[in-house]
Amino acid sequence: MRGILSAAGYVPYRRLARADIAAFMGSGGGKGTRAVASHDEDTTTLGVEAARLALRSNPRHLPDALWFATSQPAYLDKTNATAVTAALRLPADVAAYDFGGALRSGMGSLVTALRGAGTTLVVASDVREGLPTSGDRRHTAWRGSSGRDRSTIPRSSARNCTSAGGSM
Repeated sequence: MRGILSAAGYVPYRRLARADIAAFMGSGGGKGTRAVASHDEDTTTLGVEAARLALRSNPRHLPDALWFATSQPAYLDKTNATAVTAALRLPADVAAYDFGGALRSGMGSLVTALRGAGTTLVVASDVREGLPTSGDRRHTAWRGSSGRDRSTIPRSSARNCTSAGGSM
């Protein structure tokens, strides 16, 4: 069987009213709220929360490998994937690898996992940093199916994939 066994996402709990941004900064803002990562929520911790949800929804399939993809790793001097593996309390023989350096790392690791062998937990996580009214914030909006602006939401997702020969 080849495909995605489970999928999950995690968005930080804390919210900031966009009207408060406009009141403080003098511009920007908009309607509604935006998710804000706490001081200790980095790409690794956000990825762990998404991975927990993905594993919880399909507990029969423990991964053979964990691939962590981010463009902003919390640690530059060590493997972030091993920290995610340890936080999830996965067995020591689960291979842990980082995919990083670009926004497309998450998609690349997912496609590679779907084409590979075994069961791989793909964790993709990013946090966009910068001032709320800066140019990189105003022009990078993406819209979900609900049509609400989600341009500054810290995002994390996990996919539990399995591959065993054959074609998709």
